[in-house]
Amino acid sequence: LSKYETACSSKICTTHQSRKKSFYFPVLCPLVPGLQSYDKVDLLRRRWCLPSISIHGIEHSFDKPGAPTLISRKVMGKFSVRVVPAQPPKKIAQKVKAYLEQLHQLRGSPNRLEIKIFRDGRPFLGDHTVKNYQAAARAITRVWQKEPDLTRDGAAIPVAIESTKKDVILIPMGQSLDFQHENNERLAIRNYINGIKVFINYFFELASAENEDSEEEEQRQNEREKWRLKMV
Repeated sequence: LSKYETACSSKICTTHQSRKKSFYFPVLCPLVPGLQSYDKVDLLRRRWCLPSISIHGIEHSFDKPGAPTLISRKVMGKFSVRVVPAQPPKKIAQKVKAYLEQLHQLRGSPNRLEIKIFRDGRPFLGDHTVKNYQAAARAITRVWQKEPDLTRDGAAIPVAIESTKKDVILIPMGQSLDFQHENNERLAIRNYINGIKVFINYFFELASAENEDSEEEEQRQNEREKWRLKMV
């Protein structure tokens, strides 16, 4: 993980140094052969360390069978921006809004463009060296007989960290193909049973872990608080 983090940070600094004035310039999406040309580290870097935009739908556009003959007087599109650690959401929202307004102005369209930002949230990044994570890693290894993979995928839950001032860990029970937050979401019986075992072992490991030095823990929490303030 440490080698990956080093490669990730160095790649971002060099590749996106010229993109500070905007969010992430449009790039052509590679086809399957194009994806196969990347190594695994590069693919994970793009998935975990770089921001992305998801388009959720377009309202008031022609979506019925047949050839359209009318032009809608109003169209509304909805999309979300997935930010990554070190990206302040409010500043990113301002940059995205400014970029869209710039494109609209360059087109010289007489139509009116209105951009509304519904809500934002800061990205979540945990410290995998603290006892909370170590206890979970031992519990997962004991139940599944395999060391867990540490990822940076999803889970924007900084509100729990800010309210408790404690380390927060996200322990999944399902699989990557369980259609989370979608139709027909599922959870295998084996994952459900082993998930219970993981949490039992996790609480046991957490209770039996040696208490961290209070001064060291206070210093660590202060450093994390400084990092959280940068995200505002």
